[in-house]
Amino acid sequence: MEVDQEDAAAIDNKITFPQLNFIVLESLPNFTSFYQGSNNNTMFLELNKVRLKDLPKLTTFCNFNTGDLIELLSLSELWIENCPNMKTFISNSTSRDMPAGSEKSEEMNSEENLLMQPLFGDKSGEMIVTSGCEETIVVAEIDYSAIELQRYNLPLERQRRRDVYEFIDISEAEPKETQLGVSPSRFTFSSVLAACARIPAFVEGKQVHAKVVQLGFLQNKFVLTALLDMYAKCGFVMEARRVFDVMDDNDKDVTACTAMICGYTKMGMMDDAQRLFDVMKEQNVISWSAMVAGYANCGDMRAAKELYDWMIEKNSVTWVAMVAGYGKCGDVSEAKSVFDGILEPDASCWAAMVVCYAQNGYAKESIEMYKAMREGNVRISEVAMVGAISACTQLGDIEMAAILDKHVEDGCCDRTQFVSNALVHMHAKCGCLEQARREFDRMKDRDIVSYSAMITALANHGKSEEALHTFLKMKEEGIKPNQVTFIGVLNACSQGGLVEEGLEHFQLMTRNLGIKPLLEHLTCMVDLLGKAGQLEKAYGVIMEYTNAVDGGVWGALLGACKVHGNAELGEIAARHLFEIEPDDAGNYVVLANIYASVGKWKDAERVRLMMKERRKRKTPGLSWISSLR
Repeated sequence: MEVDQEDAAAIDNKITFPQLNFIVLESLPNFTSFYQGSNNNTMFLELNKVRLKDLPKLTTFCNFNTGDLIELLSLSELWIENCPNMKTFISNSTSRDMPAGSEKSEEMNSEENLLMQPLFGDKSGEMIVTSGCEETIVVAEIDYSAIELQRYNLPLERQRRRDVYEFIDISEAEPKETQLGVSPSRFTFSSVLAACARIPAFVEGKQVHAKVVQLGFLQNKFVLTALLDMYAKCGFVMEARRVFDVMDDNDKDVTACTAMICGYTKMGMMDDAQRLFDVMKEQNVISWSAMVAGYANCGDMRAAKELYDWMIEKNSVTWVAMVAGYGKCGDVSEAKSVFDGILEPDASCWAAMVVCYAQNGYAKESIEMYKAMREGNVRISEVAMVGAISACTQLGDIEMAAILDKHVEDGCCDRTQFVSNALVHMHAKCGCLEQARREFDRMKDRDIVSYSAMITALANHGKSEEALHTFLKMKEEGIKPNQVTFIGVLNACSQGGLVEEGLEHFQLMTRNLGIKPLLEHLTCMVDLLGKAGQLEKAYGVIMEYTNAVDGGVWGALLGACKVHGNAELGEIAARHLFEIEPDDAGNYVVLANIYASVGKWKDAERVRLMMKERRKRKTPGLSWISSLR
C-alpha cells in the first residue's frame, strides 16, 4: 500500500485498519504525522513494512491517545531515511490533564536502533513470508558440506544482535516501564518474543514467558502464537507443542498451526508436521511451503515432489527448497528441471542452482550459471558467490579466481566471513598463497573455518612454522580446533619434518580433546614418521587404528619403506594394498623397486611377472598448467 499526502490526511480516527501491509511515504515536505488519534478504539491488526524517506517535518509516525487500542503485531521491516526531526515512531499520549511524565514512546535513533534497517536479509535461500497478523519464516536449507564451508546458522550482524539483546533486556525494561507508569501490553510481549525468535535467544524467551504468566497474558491469542513461534524457531519443539496444546481450538488458526509445523520441520519431525497439516482447517502458501521445505531438507524428495505438484501457488521458498533438496541428493537434472520451470527465478533460486552444480562436481556449469546471473543483472548474494568460488576452487582456474576476487572487491555482494573464508580457500588451492594471506589478514572476525583454511593453505605451501604459529594464535583467541584444523596442523608437521611437534599435536587431538582421528590424520602421522625413518612407530600407529586405515595410509607406509629400503614392512604394506586397491599397478612397481634397492632381484622379478600375469599397467603421469593471460 502506497500512501500519498492527500490519502494520509484523509485518514481519521474512526477508521479501523484490518491490514496495512506496506506503507511508503517519500518526498513529502509538509508531512508531519501518519495518524493522530482521539479516544476511539483504533486497531492496526497488521503493519508489516514501513518505508519513510525525505520527510523533513515528520516528528511522530502514529500518535495515539489512551483510548486507542494499539496492535502492531507484525512490524517486520522499517526503513527511515532523511527524517531529521523524527523523534518517536509510536507515541501513546494522554489527555491534557494527565500528569507530566506519563507519555510512553519508543525512541528511534537513526544510527543505533535495530528497527532502522530491515531485520532480515534474503540470504542462503531464506525467504520471509507473512500471513495474518504474525510473520512466519520458512528456511530452505542448503547443504554446503561439499563446499567445505558448512554453516548451520545464519546469524544477524553483531551490531544488530546487540541491539536486539538490549531490546529484550528484561532487567532494564521493567524499571523503565514502572517509572513511566505504563504496564507491558500484548504488543510489548509479541514484539519481544518475535525478537527472541529472530536471534534466536531461548533463555531470554523463557524470561519473557515467565512475565507473560506473571502478568496474566497467557490467554491472549497473539501472545501465545508469538510464544509458540519463539520456541519453535529456537528448536524447542516440545515446549512449542505445550503452548499449542493450551490454546483454545478457535485460536489455533492458520498462523498458529503453521508456526507449529515450522517447528516440526526444523527438527525433521515430518510425521508430526504431516499429521497437523492434514487436520488444518485452512492451509495457505506458507503452510505448503513449510511442508515442502521440510521434506526437502530431510532428503525425502518423493514426498516433497508430491506436495510440490499439488501446490497451486508456488513461491521462492518452495523453488529453493526443491532445487536445494535435489542438489543434496545429487539429482542435478531434477534440480535443473525445477529451475527451468520457474517463470521468473529470483536471486535465491539462481543462487541455489549455482550451489547445486558446485556441490555435485559440475564446476563448469556452476561458473556458467554465475556468469548468466551477471549478464542478466541478477543480484549476486553471498550464497551465489560462495558457490561460484567453490566451483572455481575445484577447477583450479587462476583466471576465474582473479575475476571473482575482483567482483567481491567491487562490492557485488557483502564481503561476509562466509565469503572471505571461501576466498582464502580458493586462492590457496590456485597456488596464490599471498592473496590467501591478504584475505585472511583483512578479516575482522575469524572463526574456526577461517583459521583451518589458512593453516591448511600454509601447510600445503610448505610454510610449516607459520602454520603452527597460526594454530597457536587461534588457540590464544579461544577458538577450539576441530578435525579439519588438525589435518592442516599434522600436514604442516609432515611437510616440515617436525616429528616431535607432530606427535604432541596428535596426542593433543586424540587424548586431550578426544577427537577421533580420521584417515587424513593417520596418513599424515604415518607419512611424518615414515619420512623420519621411524617406520616401526608408523606401523604402530596403523596397528593401533587398524580398523580405520585405508589404501592411503598403507600407501604412505609403502612409500616410506621405499625411501629407507625396508623390504619387510614394504611387503606387509604392499600385501594390504593388493587387497584394497587391486587395480593400482603403482603399488606393484613400488614393491619391485624396494626389492631392487636392497638387492633382492629375484623378488623384484617375481613382482613384475605378477604384474604381467594380472595384466597390470602403470598409468602414465600427466600435468596441466593454468595461468593468467
